[in-house]
Amino acid sequence: MLSLENQAGAAPERNRDGSRAFYLDGYFCDHAVLQRDRTIPVSGCAEPETAVELTFRGITARTVAAPDGRFTIDLPLLSAAEGQRLRVTNEGREICCEDVAVGEVYLAAGQSNMEFSLKDSQPGPEAASDEEFESLRYFKIPARSYYGRQHTLPGSWRKISRADAAGISGCGFFFGRAIAKETGVPVGIVEASLGGINLESWVSRETLLAHPAYRQELLEYERSVSLQGTDREGKLPGTNEKIMSGLKKLFPVPPDDGKEKEGWANAGFCDQDWETMLLPDSWTEAGHNHAGIFWFRRTVEIPDEWRGHVLELHLGAVDKADRTYFDGHLIGRTGESLIFDFWMTPRVYTIPADLTGGPGPHTIAVQASSMASICTDGGLLGPASEMFLACPDRPGTEPDRISLAGPWRYRETYDAGTAGMTFMRTLGPGFAGSLHMLYDNMILPLSGIPMRGVLWYQGEANAICMAKEYEPLLGAMLEEWRRTLGCPELEFYIIQLPDYHNPHYFAPFNQWTLIREAQNNTALHDPLADCIVTLGLGDVVELHPRNKKAVGEAAARFALARLNGHPLQPPSLQSLTRRGRTLELAFTGSPLPPAGTEIHGFAVAGDDGTAFAARAEVVSSSVVEVSSPDVPSPTRVWYAWAGNPVKFDFRSADGLWVSPFRASLNGPAEAAEAKNLIP
Repeated sequence: MLSLENQAGAAPERNRDGSRAFYLDGYFCDHAVLQRDRTIPVSGCAEPETAVELTFRGITARTVAAPDGRFTIDLPLLSAAEGQRLRVTNEGREICCEDVAVGEVYLAAGQSNMEFSLKDSQPGPEAASDEEFESLRYFKIPARSYYGRQHTLPGSWRKISRADAAGISGCGFFFGRAIAKETGVPVGIVEASLGGINLESWVSRETLLAHPAYRQELLEYERSVSLQGTDREGKLPGTNEKIMSGLKKLFPVPPDDGKEKEGWANAGFCDQDWETMLLPDSWTEAGHNHAGIFWFRRTVEIPDEWRGHVLELHLGAVDKADRTYFDGHLIGRTGESLIFDFWMTPRVYTIPADLTGGPGPHTIAVQASSMASICTDGGLLGPASEMFLACPDRPGTEPDRISLAGPWRYRETYDAGTAGMTFMRTLGPGFAGSLHMLYDNMILPLSGIPMRGVLWYQGEANAICMAKEYEPLLGAMLEEWRRTLGCPELEFYIIQLPDYHNPHYFAPFNQWTLIREAQNNTALHDPLADCIVTLGLGDVVELHPRNKKAVGEAAARFALARLNGHPLQPPSLQSLTRRGRTLELAFTGSPLPPAGTEIHGFAVAGDDGTAFAARAEVVSSSVVEVSSPDVPSPTRVWYAWAGNPVKFDFRSADGLWVSPFRASLNGPAEAAEAKNLIP
């Protein structure tokens, strides 16, 4: 006879010895921090259909375990405390969690800049006292990449000390320290971070399915993912193995454009109809938002004193591979277009003396190739200080070097598309950047755990070739995480991408600016979110700036303001009008600096889209006027619109930074179009 027992749910869990399982879910353990002023659902597994009793701070609550053994007991709103015992009993068995605290809990999530350790931050552990370490408790969720929904939360709470600096987030630590110092209550930081991971991994299957940009990709991924699983020993493949396997399927043989045979490296080759690009930079800055093969050429005159001597050509870094020529002769090559090992390797090549004796001008030609939009799309990345020609045989002569930074002729010969960051989304088990992978493995296991807020630092991976869909997906993520954690009042502190890479006054095609815009827009449209501007805290070369103290403390300023009931409101552009030769920008939020204050970093353009640097001046507590003598009838305006803007100083009267922005009298689409003549 068929038994109907447990037909409504899964069979009850058992231990290895056959006994019924009895445990609390992973969040509830020694040293745990529970969010104050929130109902706390304490969950676990016990003997099916038996009584479960919980005792905490004089409160006793009971429930009955379901047929599969699962149970949840809600603790009512709690005030701050520490050093408490949480006791759960079932059928004569007991679980005790010691040293449990009640205070403020924040989730610190994102990619490598959130993962960046306190040990490597500058300042680092030395900036905090032992007492400040002891004021924080930490739960680090291990990164996993199993396919499908995961419900078990790995990891445990711990009280931290100076010895833990290598294993905790620098941003998370300094953020939590500031909260603890100001509130005087225990603070718990839950870290869920992993470097190089795109936003599409942090949201659920359902969220991706609801977005037209991802629906077809997701369905095709699901049809193939079972074929990408483990080996016969049950081991997941490594990340690099997955990436290289995927690239080889796309490009069994690395493409070559064959242009060397057509004389593209030769001194006499005519490149007058080629476009011009300011180097160093990724070719994305010229509007080519994809991988591929590009040729770059420029001429150079060398001093008479250098003729007939060995010269050194310094190009800086080239992403990912290069073949470099001097007057048509190959003088060096580094890397391969499908290999990532050399994308930041400085190129230094020797030019033989027998090539330097003739009259100039001489031609330097570089074929740069990158078949994957990983690291950057590709290009001569510099920095500018590392792009020069020198004569080591003649030290002390003037000039000692000739700069090669500046305008180069260029032409694209092969468009490889956005292979890389996009195809990586469907690599499947073993690669954490796959669609909904980190949501399933790191966020879903936190289901029902109340927290105060989320510190979110991510976007670099999407800035390579996936900026377009970032804003709608980020907004969807905020709402989804609130549902998952069961916290409709969950706050988000979105750390905006800092300044990075080669400095520019204006860069209309820069992808980091698009991510910054999306991050700020998301916060503007969400009453429980703030965008933390970090311009000035970045680095020209280093993707991971070390000053996490300033970042964490800046975010804490916004979080503390919300705790105190007075959210901060940086100035935000409300309207744009033209009065003669001047654009008038009206702002909402905090008052602007005093009238007459000049603001730097603005650019304007007219109907033809040609941008010029502009003068901006505060004329009232909410209005700025912007104009340029080169633009008699301006229609478009940008502020700090570059990956690493050389000028930006727009703050409110009380010191709140204004996010980079763009606007047009004729709508946002026009603001996306521009020609840059600003050096």
